[in-house]
Amino acid sequence: MEQKEQQKLKKIIVTRYGSIQDFSEKNDIPPSVLEKIYKKGAGNLGITTARKLCNSLGIDLDALAEGKVKQRKPRNNRTNFLSQNNP
Repeated sequence: MEQKEQQKLKKIIVTRYGSIQDFSEKNDIPPSVLEKIYKKGAGNLGITTARKLCNSLGIDLDALAEGKVKQRKPRNNRTNFLSQNNP
């Protein structure tokens, strides 16, 4: 993961949780896992941990797999379905 993306990830964590340690404790993700992501990317991260990380931070799972940190777009399929089928 590039340094710019590392900084984005750290900023999101600290903004939402106050510290990396608090984030780790509240989400049951060891700080060592975050260090691995920074150094090697998220490609080898287990799917359960990756989903937990993305859900807790509101970031896109596919982007994380590519080494990018992007806010997840809200998905509301029910609303989209209803608006398309009720003109």
